[in-house]
Amino acid sequence: MLKRKRSFKIIMALLVIQALFLSAVTYANNIDITTKVPGVLNIISYSKFTPVSYGVNGEGYEGDLLRAIAKLWNIKIKFHPEPVYEGLWLLPSKSYSIADISMGGITPSSYRIKQGSLFSIGTTSFDQSLLVRKKDYKSGRLVSYQSFKKSNLKIGVVPGTTGALYARLRAKENNLSSDVIVEYASESELLPALMNGKIDAIARGEIGNKYQESKNRKLITIAKKSFGENFAFAIDNSNKLLASHLNKAIRQITNNGKITYLQWDKKHTIFLERVNQLKQAG
Repeated sequence: MLKRKRSFKIIMALLVIQALFLSAVTYANNIDITTKVPGVLNIISYSKFTPVSYGVNGEGYEGDLLRAIAKLWNIKIKFHPEPVYEGLWLLPSKSYSIADISMGGITPSSYRIKQGSLFSIGTTSFDQSLLVRKKDYKSGRLVSYQSFKKSNLKIGVVPGTTGALYARLRAKENNLSSDVIVEYASESELLPALMNGKIDAIARGEIGNKYQESKNRKLITIAKKSFGENFAFAIDNSNKLLASHLNKAIRQITNNGKITYLQWDKKHTIFLERVNQLKQAG
């Protein structure tokens, strides 16, 4: 009988140890992550902002970072492309939406937070700028916002973006007429409009403009100015735990902000490689 009691105590102790171990593994693998669809991280992805967030399968800088996070968490990920930018940051918090997160080069600006949006920490910083035709810049026709004064030159923007917000602010600072700003439904419409002369500049973040400049020698990025912006992910505002885990994962994968868009632009596999390193380290 004594031996049986001792055996029972040993078995119970082993079960407790095993339970504690399994609990630790569960936490380490973030299996306690709660998503709207269990086991799947659903992402609304803006489909028109190359190279940050584009295509039907969450291509670009932000999609690669979220794929790496899903791998770190051992969870499935699914992207839902969205061609309309305005209000993108509000969608994960809607009761009818299955999305947990929105991505699309979104700045966690104060007015978006006041609308009820919850954001992650920033992943990379950027300046605002103008993309113009190089011939206009070299001829002196268009070198700054002052060039739009007393002219028929136009600036193209996408409504709801901070590119549009700060273009209007800078236009006002330079005493420009409000009709200098022309709205286009999506990022993909801006470049053709610039190339065929319907507009003379694209106002948006430097990352998008510099990318287009790198693809076309006839273009140049000018009028750069910092407004302290950075990209962040919009999160379901009822899921504070997900936001906490997401912020932790961003810090881990970006090595506390040392791996930004610039490093990803040189090596698109850098986030997945970082996750493999973290998993190997235990």
